[in-house]
Amino acid sequence: MTVTDNLFPTATPNSALDGSAQTIVLDAAGQGSFFGGWVGYGDSLDTYAFVSGANGAVELGITEVESKLKVTLYNSAGKALSSKTITGSPTEKYSTANVFGKDILLDAGQTYFIAVESGDKGKGYQNSSYNILVNETYAPESRGNNDISTAMLLSAGATQSDWVGYGEPADFYKISLTDGGYVDLNFNYDGRITLKMTTSDSKTVSLQKTDFGYSSKQWLAAGEYFVEIRATSPTNVSYWSNSYNLAYSSRA
Repeated sequence: MTVTDNLFPTATPNSALDGSAQTIVLDAAGQGSFFGGWVGYGDSLDTYAFVSGANGAVELGITEVESKLKVTLYNSAGKALSSKTITGSPTEKYSTANVFGKDILLDAGQTYFIAVESGDKGKGYQNSSYNILVNETYAPESRGNNDISTAMLLSAGATQSDWVGYGEPADFYKISLTDGGYVDLNFNYDGRITLKMTTSDSKTVSLQKTDFGYSSKQWLAAGEYFVEIRATSPTNVSYWSNSYNLAYSSRA
């Protein structure tokens, strides 16, 4: 008589939202992975930790799932940000690049935890291998012109291209008019953005919409003016990053 044992993998120590979690190191592009995970009888929960290199939005992928699993993303305080139960089989393994079906906004320098749990909490009927994939889209580096005191000089005819959104809701530019005149703002963007122009003493400049952006309704005296570009929904994951192009010209 021959007896064959199919032994389950040895339990791993990464089973809590703490220092025992397996570290996933993200590269400069915000990508990282762990291959060869397993949960089931005797090892019902695996945890992973990664640090967000910048403000951004993350997608979690999982592949080679052959049973029922629960995947949860937590912040450093242990608050669940999103969770999903998925099911595969040995003959039809489940794989996806975005297990939650949406992006999750993350903060620069913060630690996040991924928990992978067997569907029956280790009773032995829902055992599965898996691979974890982390794909974070980082926000562009800030140029520092995020309030009126750090406004960037906008030279006539020069186009500035940047973004506003999560972690950087507004950009400011300064226009120095040496001669009075009307100001034309060449402005185009993607996403949800508003534009506002003010005088040096914070009075709003009335603007009218044009085919290329905006124009001042009134003749403006020589002096300094400020343009504020602001994201209207910076914490909405669908509009967390909004790009734009801005230039100006003046006419008598």
